[in-house]
Amino acid sequence: MYIHKKIIMYIEGAVFISSYLYVESMQKIRSLINENNIANGEKLPSFNELADTFGVSLITIRRAIKNMVSANELISRRGSGVFVAGSPSAPRLKAMGNICILMPFGNNAFGQAQILSGAVEELQNHGYKVSIKDISFTGCKEREVLSQTVDEDPEGIIYFPMHIDFVQDLLVILEAEKKSIVLVDKESMEFNLPFVVSANYNGGYLATNHLLKKGHRHIAFVSPWGINEACSVRNRFAGYCAALKEAGQKIEKSMIVPDYVNLFKQSRPIADKYTQENEEKDLEKMVERLRSSGATAVFSVNDEVAYMILAAARRINIKIPEDMSVVGFDNLDASAHLECPLTTIAQDFRAIGVKAAGILESIVSKKPNVPMRNLVPVKLVERHTVIQV
Repeated sequence: MYIHKKIIMYIEGAVFISSYLYVESMQKIRSLINENNIANGEKLPSFNELADTFGVSLITIRRAIKNMVSANELISRRGSGVFVAGSPSAPRLKAMGNICILMPFGNNAFGQAQILSGAVEELQNHGYKVSIKDISFTGCKEREVLSQTVDEDPEGIIYFPMHIDFVQDLLVILEAEKKSIVLVDKESMEFNLPFVVSANYNGGYLATNHLLKKGHRHIAFVSPWGINEACSVRNRFAGYCAALKEAGQKIEKSMIVPDYVNLFKQSRPIADKYTQENEEKDLEKMVERLRSSGATAVFSVNDEVAYMILAAARRINIKIPEDMSVVGFDNLDASAHLECPLTTIAQDFRAIGVKAAGILESIVSKKPNVPMRNLVPVKLVERHTVIQV
């Protein structure tokens, strides 16, 4: 079964919306408790009443309450209902300030939903109110949203930048004013701002080293963008190069495809728009070129690109993994359910959100020695797209 890229995006978009709704429902339940002075030990409205009040499904409410029970905020008593945790005389959690999370609601919706969920739950467990803003826009619009958020002067900001070149001056101002802000998924080497990212270098090394251990010597690296387009891409590529060098292998330029979107651009008519059909044909040409150059394996910069490589190989009768092994990066939900389940590097997206919230809470609380560079470990997940050669 080949899962089309659009279907993957639809599924992950649904995952993001579902995750956002249950996190939002948790926030609304906390507000309901505080605004109505529901005391510790008192009963909450029924699941149906909460679902009707918040305009969400019973499944969403059940998931929200399950998480709040796990966090010891609520107590569920079979046959009796759900109650606010704690004895009637126990002190209520002190209400803290507002934290704003700026997050794109588009690419890699699964990962972003997990980051958001981890961050929101961690912040709310510390008593903070959380607001969420979508920055799935152009660079100019993202700049406008960040500028408006700064003007609102929240207690702190967690920011997942998509177009960092458009906001560099704002980040310099935030640094100079010592605002409480944590970047997610982007390293801020130019700014003295704390950031939380996956250990991308180590991930690139793990993926390549796994292929080397399986006997592969001609290993390609594939990305749709330039190596310097994103720090995550650059660091994964650096890990790839380090593993090859450590193994005594030559870093072959013919094996490196840093920007397949523009690889065959000159062969297309000038007026030709870059459609999905163009992309599919380009990927087929790229896979054929790599195979004819001797590549027996590909390290893909992320899982979505890996899905497209698998599909392109299938269309031109190159068998995976018999003719070419493939390793992705992300461990998206769909990766385990492909016809040939994808070997990949797993990011712990939820841990990124939790870590970012913890760092921000330390900054807001003025704790000393808050670390600037925060790497979340990754791990290799072996499935069926890699074989021994």
